[in-house]
Amino acid sequence: MPSNPAPESAASTAGAMLLDALAAYDVRAHSDAIGMTYAVAFEPDTPSWRVRSSFHLSVGDRASSVEHAPAAHTGWTVFVHDDQGEPLGDPLYIAGDGDLVDCAADSAAAAMLMADYLTAPVSRHCDCYSQERYGQRHDRECNRYRKP
Repeated sequence: MPSNPAPESAASTAGAMLLDALAAYDVRAHSDAIGMTYAVAFEPDTPSWRVRSSFHLSVGDRASSVEHAPAAHTGWTVFVHDDQGEPLGDPLYIAGDGDLVDCAADSAAAAMLMADYLTAPVSRHCDCYSQERYGQRHDRECNRYRKP
């Protein structure tokens, strides 16, 4: 009778690969405790219990889990959230189209984008999305979409 294979270690998950990529930029991500997404606070000293109710970035996989094997990775998606924790507009980053994506490359790209966004001068962030709730639409030509 064959033995059951050992469960995968945490280091072999796509989420662990993303956390390693973020750690290379000294960016700390907080789990949602059910393994669906990570949140990264704009202010690094934000307590973990408060991250999701303040300005933050969230990152998750199209497969609705961060605990999947890297070989089953379908692409990270990164959103900006407002001070109430609500997502603002379109994703900052989205990879793949639902098919399998190279997890190492995708994690590195998502981590680099998140680190750049968190450290960018305020002039590269716009408040267009925050204005949408007041009836103003986001201007796709704003400085947020321009290269530095």
